[in-house]
Amino acid sequence: MRESLNIIRQVEKLVQRELSGWPLEWSGFNWPGYTYEHTLRVRNLSLCMARRLGADERIVELAALLHDIGKPAGEPHAVPGAERAEPILLELGIDAATRARVLHIIGNHITCDPAHPLENLLLYDADLIDANFGYIAFTRYITIRAHRGNAIADMATEGQGWLGRVDERRKRVITELGQAIARERYARMQSFHGQLCAELEAKAGPALDIARYFAADAHRPSLSRQVREMERAFEIGDPVNGLQPLAFMREFVRVLKEEIAGDR
Repeated sequence: MRESLNIIRQVEKLVQRELSGWPLEWSGFNWPGYTYEHTLRVRNLSLCMARRLGADERIVELAALLHDIGKPAGEPHAVPGAERAEPILLELGIDAATRARVLHIIGNHITCDPAHPLENLLLYDADLIDANFGYIAFTRYITIRAHRGNAIADMATEGQGWLGRVDERRKRVITELGQAIARERYARMQSFHGQLCAELEAKAGPALDIARYFAADAHRPSLSRQVREMERAFEIGDPVNGLQPLAFMREFVRVLKEEIAGDR
């Protein structure tokens, strides 16, 4: 157990070194550090799913931590990621059978065959869910569009169409557990969007404050830092960066943290 934990810590450090500062500037849908934080969230979610379904947690965790290691080399990144991960696993002394399973998962994490082993399906689902569903995905939606210069009113107007496209992606989730998680997260997105639209009409409200906060921080965002700043408003009992310490935001932060931890 201690040896396995030591290996995971080494992989975590390597992933942090490779991805925490990548890309140096915005590139497509990626901003500096996004892929690193996404990797940690995918690890959390896929591990929680593995525990619930009795999958091999060691296999899932190794694959999740390394699944995007090929991204800095460009797209497509799944097969290059597996090629990049192989010498890493060799150097860590991972046995051949485990290496083969982990590399198969990494190389197939973008398009996954439902006939693949459960560990493959869990990483595929967790990766898809993190990028597309929940408060995490809604903050990403705001961030990307704010970076492009879109106003929040435009985001709200376009949001229903975006949510429709997200709902279509839910059909790509393979496992029943993944479907349940995506369904619950999607419902929260719809609820937040509805409140945001109503508050835009009223020109005030906590959902609008949250949207403005994420839009203003779109140049070089970090969800982990942003969560800490939102919590700070409750610690001091006063607004932080326009965020009022109200019950709606407290619940938003609580759920967002649970999504990040993979707990829902």
